[in-house]
Amino acid sequence: MNKINAFLYQFGMECLETLALVSFKLLLVIGLIGLILAIFGSEKGKKIAALSPVIYVIIQILAKVVCHV
Repeated sequence: MNKINAFLYQFGMECLETLALVSFKLLLVIGLIGLILAIFGSEKGKKIAALSPVIYVIIQILAKVVCHV
C-alpha cells in the first residue's frame, strides 16, 4: 500500500511541475485567442482573456507551495 501511495504522490508532483512549466505558453495562446474574439465582439472572448492570467497565477502559486518549483 505504501508503494501505491508513493507512486501516486510522485506522479501528482510530476504532473503539477509539468503543468507549471507549460502553463505560460498555453495560457498565453488561449488569452490571445480570447482577446481576438473579444475584439470581434464575443462576450466569451472577454471572459477567456480576463481569466487566463488568473488561472496562470493560481497554477504558479500551487506549484510553488506544493512542489517547491
